[in-house]
Amino acid sequence: MSYADASGPEWLRGLGYFLVLVVLALLLSSCNSPVPRNTPLSLSEQRDSIVAAEARRAGVPVGLSIAVSHVENWTGDSMAVSPRGAVGIMQVLPKFWQHSFEEECGCGSLFPRKRNACVGVRVLGSYLKQYKTTAQALRAYHGSLNYHKAGDAYLAALLDQLIAD
Repeated sequence: MSYADASGPEWLRGLGYFLVLVVLALLLSSCNSPVPRNTPLSLSEQRDSIVAAEARRAGVPVGLSIAVSHVENWTGDSMAVSPRGAVGIMQVLPKFWQHSFEEECGCGSLFPRKRNACVGVRVLGSYLKQYKTTAQALRAYHGSLNYHKAGDAYLAALLDQLIAD
């Protein structure tokens, strides 16, 4: 009697090999999977995720979009309102942008995080297309195109943010 005869039917041996391969594949795939998170994302992490997704969708540089959102609203508070009336995670001015990009971003309030990021990133993208340099586009977003000290401070804060990431 050969070893093959003692092991049982051919299909049973094949099933055994298959099960061993499946178990190995499961074990190996679980080693590469991220550790599950026990804590929810912070407001800042949520903001970064939303802004990054909108930047990719709009074709605007992701790192620059996130840096702008950090400098404009470092806490990630979607209910933040500036003294000049800019709102949300990207500090969008409703008096200028409330009804812009409605086809891409929907309509309504600029306080919802996704809508605010969508509009804010597209405002940034429109300035990047409109102005010759990124610095001019960023000054326009900030509202400091003609205010050199404020614009310089804003650009320095953005540069610090980009270097920090």
